Amino acid sequence: MNELIFGTIVNWSNIYWRISSSWTLSEVKEALRSGDRSVFSIMLPRLDLGVVGAVGNYKTKNDTWLITTDILIGLPNIQAGHGMIITGYDDNAVAVDNYGKKHTGLLTLRNSWGSNTGDNGEFYMTYDYFRLLTFDVRRFSPN
Repeated sequence: MNELIFGTIVNWSNIYWRISSSWTLSEVKEALRSGDRSVFSIMLPRLDLGVVGAVGNYKTKNDTWLITTDILIGLPNIQAGHGMIITGYDDNAVAVDNYGKKHTGLLTLRNSWGSNTGDNGEFYMTYDYFRLLTFDVRRFSPN
């Protein structure tokens, strides 16, 4: 599948393997520990579920992107992506999906949709979702 991304035709398979997601998650955590933030781009396979695919519950209903069977069904036909800022993480935080399964380890995200969505504008993402669907991460210093 080819898509127009940032003005260039890119094959999605190239994006999947362009970055090491395990290394990237470690780097994001290191950036946060040092006071920096990360901006990232993520693929969203199921816009029709929850809040643009956020089907997990951490602090409020549908405030967390996490992997479920329903989300995995959408992988072959991903039609959207989104960028957000990673502002924190918690290795012990637990979100629950609509089947009652617990997912441990969350990134805290600041979205661009305002304070009337998610947890007063904050969203969360499991480490597994981040590892599977992130295709670009940039570190920056707020100072």
